[in-house]
Amino acid sequence: MGQARDDHSTVYVKLVEDPESPIIRLTGHTAAIQNIAWSPDSKTLATAGNEKLVRLFQVPEGTVDTTLQGHTGWITGLAWNSDGTQLASATINQEIKIWDSLHLEPGWTLCHFSA
Repeated sequence: MGQARDDHSTVYVKLVEDPESPIIRLTGHTAAIQNIAWSPDSKTLATAGNEKLVRLFQVPEGTVDTTLQGHTGWITGLAWNSDGTQLASATINQEIKIWDSLHLEPGWTLCHFSA
């Protein structure tokens, strides 16, 4: 389980499968976090928001493994594919990036989509 707190730039994580585990504090964002998404293996937490970048935290270590940059607007959505090899991030200005999690680069960028 993950939750953003009062300052909106910190995520607190409690590993529910281990009731004795401490609450993990994930820091590094300088603006509001809008979304979080767990990788399918639950070892990586992607976070994103008003900074226009995605941070990948290793859990339970609580360390930032990678920062993904390249968006031009606030990130409003995150989703992993079923095997954790790709991460999609979507922005308020209608841009979607599909990140290759092995090479940590955007493989695809889709702009100005409509529903």
